[in-house]
Amino acid sequence: MRRGIVLAIVLAAASARADSPRLAEARRAVAAVDYDTARRLLVEALHDGDNSPAAMSEIYRLSARAAVVLDQRDLAEQYYRRWLAIDPDAALPPDTAPKLREPFVAAQAYIAAHGRLRARAQRTPAGEIDVELLVDPLAMAHAAAAIDPIDAPASPPAAVTAPPPPGPRRGARSPVRFGSERRVHLAAGARVAILDDTGNRLLELEPEPAAAPATSAAAPPASTAAPSPAATPLSPTDTPPWTQRWTTWAIPTGVFALGAAGFGIAAIASYGRAHQITGDSGQYFLSDAEANVRRGRTFVWITIGAGAAAIGCAIPTAIYFSRDRDLNHLIIAPIAAPHHAGIAVGGRF
Repeated sequence: MRRGIVLAIVLAAASARADSPRLAEARRAVAAVDYDTARRLLVEALHDGDNSPAAMSEIYRLSARAAVVLDQRDLAEQYYRRWLAIDPDAALPPDTAPKLREPFVAAQAYIAAHGRLRARAQRTPAGEIDVELLVDPLAMAHAAAAIDPIDAPASPPAAVTAPPPPGPRRGARSPVRFGSERRVHLAAGARVAILDDTGNRLLELEPEPAAAPATSAAAPPASTAAPSPAATPLSPTDTPPWTQRWTTWAIPTGVFALGAAGFGIAAIASYGRAHQITGDSGQYFLSDAEANVRRGRTFVWITIGAGAAAIGCAIPTAIYFSRDRDLNHLIIAPIAAPHHAGIAVGGRF
């Protein structure tokens, strides 16, 4: 009898924080290539709330897949962004079809520029938890809650057979909504969950230990201790090596850019001259037109090479310039896709 009661308690605690059963139904719908049904079930699973971070990652991934199949590429990219925002290990299999990969690559560029969802939890000396929302590029986080409270009393065996009362689920405290300062104060708990607007757990955090109280050591009397020569710090030179200075790269960037512009203008002029000669062939030889075409083609290739070199030098220029000017809000990230490549620049301006 006692074993049965213990098993019932374990099952009740496990089911109290189970993921939405509609997620399993959505998996079966995807396997059956019934994406209309899968999309409906995934939306319902989100509305059910209390899904774990792993379940949320799967919901967003399957939702993006369903959106692509149903020709909703923009919606798929939004779901991929949410998946990448909560899961740093999010990735598609190498054999993923290009139709599915393209919105994923676009979402990667967005997250690289804006950052993932990040929060910080730290215990106070009294055992409570301060939570700060650091980065939320998609405005997904709405509240925080302490889960698995360390001081939660055990339920008596007689309560196992009774239906649970309405209110917060067992193993979690009532959530506290983030305000304009994006900070909340929670009661004691083993972990912290960052919740969306329907109570799904986007992140789960282990609170950092409480900061040690600052202790001021008594200074020795001036008459008994001579000042140490090492107490006067030397002024360190923070000048980076010349290869890591933005001016080192800015100069060739400007030179290559001017060269590309000059040769581009020359190429246009050569092709224009060839066209003029062709139109007035009675006064010129055909070889003159061919010479101008060859010259214009050469100038075009030089323009392309100089432009590529200018872009290559501009990337370290921007990176080192942002570092030297302490532009911590500026994020520069390279992006690559099957048909294009470049850099993404994001931040608050």
